[in-house]
Amino acid sequence: GDWHDYSTYYGFAVFYADGDKWKPTNTYDESTTFAIVFDKYLSAEEYNALSDADKAKYAYSEWGYAQKLPTVGTTAYDNTMMLIIIAIIVIVVIAVAVFFFMKKKNA
Repeated sequence: GDWHDYSTYYGFAVFYADGDKWKPTNTYDESTTFAIVFDKYLSAEEYNALSDADKAKYAYSEWGYAQKLPTVGTTAYDNTMMLIIIAIIVIVVIAVAVFFFMKKKNA
């Protein structure tokens, strides 16, 4: 659609995580956690017609349109637990190997 006719415009919006909220951005300097959303842009009239709960799902721009916010959490993927589990498995495997090696050496 026409760029100024937001009722028919779909596009990408880039957001960065600022604590527990998503904020619109045009650069990648603000954070290490980003989300890109492809959805319909809402005109000011469409946005104002939404309920307060539905308005919370959008970021309203001073340019007169609203972009849909990401539906995922604002924290980056944390793989700490996976690394801990892998470390435990490695330690157990080494302990078992040492146990059998020592048992065989003493026999």
